[in-house]
Amino acid sequence: MSHRHVNAVRCTLIDPIVCLTPVLAHGSDRLVGFHLGHEIPGRPNDDWCFGYIRLQESYGRPVWEMFGSLAEGNLTLDPSITCHTSGIQDFHGYVVDGRWVPAP
Repeated sequence: MSHRHVNAVRCTLIDPIVCLTPVLAHGSDRLVGFHLGHEIPGRPNDDWCFGYIRLQESYGRPVWEMFGSLAEGNLTLDPSITCHTSGIQDFHGYVVDGRWVPAP
């Protein structure tokens, strides 16, 4: 797996323009989510948007199911992921078997 530093955050690239960083519970090695970063379409390559993918319920917010592992390269997240990237355009797709698949 390749990595990239984006805004001083080390991300695992799952696509040339999409990366994931695991988030662990405070003081634990329990995975609770991922920060997802992606280039903002139509902006320079160093302009990225970051969001959070939650793996456990908190305050009624939506959660994603995780299958596989980011470290093993076979991560799948369900459902799809949508980011509105500051109103520029929607960024929508799926993490399937360790890679980013843009939505049709």
